[in-house]
Formats: sequence, structure tokens, C-alpha cells
Amino acid sequence: MTLPRIGRAGLVAWLIISSESPALADAKACAADDCPALVRNDCQEWGAAVTEALPSIIVDARDASGHDVGDVLVTMDGELLTKSVNGTAITVDPGPHTFVAQRPRSPRR
Repeated sequence: MTLPRIGRAGLVAWLIISSESPALADAKACAADDCPALVRNDCQEWGAAVTEALPSIIVDARDASGHDVGDVLVTMDGELLTKSVNGTAITVDPGPHTFVAQRPRSPRR
């Protein structure tokens, strides 16, 4: 399987699609054993629908030497998505997007 690559010179980032999202976490909490069975059943169905509908990404960024880096600015459609990456899924709106990943410039001395 080929993963989509984003980035600039000296940085490569792979986007890994994940099904975890805040809405899914809410559905899982709603489906807890201490909720009434009728509610649990509805929430389990809701959780399945959310899993299928809401995409998220995980950005895996590496420097030119292939080492993992976390100090990466990621934009989606020109808007800042995150200032660092750590393997955590980031929920995004469904649909096509343009992602750019870049490391911040080193401070001048």
C-alpha cells in the first residue's frame, strides 16, 4: 500500500487515515454499560455510522535522514491544523483537502 506523502525539501510526512474522532469517543461513552439498553443500542449504531463517516489523519513526519520529528507545522487548505505531530489522530472534515507539512525555521542568532 502506498501512503500519500506531503511535505517540502528535507521533510517527508505520511498521512495515515484513522477512524478515531471526538464524535466516536462520545458515541463510545454513550454506549457504556451504565446507560439504559435502548440508549446503548442507539449509541452503538451511531458509533458505527461515525466510524464510517468522519475521517481523521495521523501525520508521520521525518527529516531528511529519516528520523521522526514532531516540530512540524501542518496546514489544511491554507489554515493551520497543528503546530506539532505526535501520532495522535486529527479529525478533519470529509472531502478533498490540500495538506502542507513543514518544519519551523530555526531562530536566527
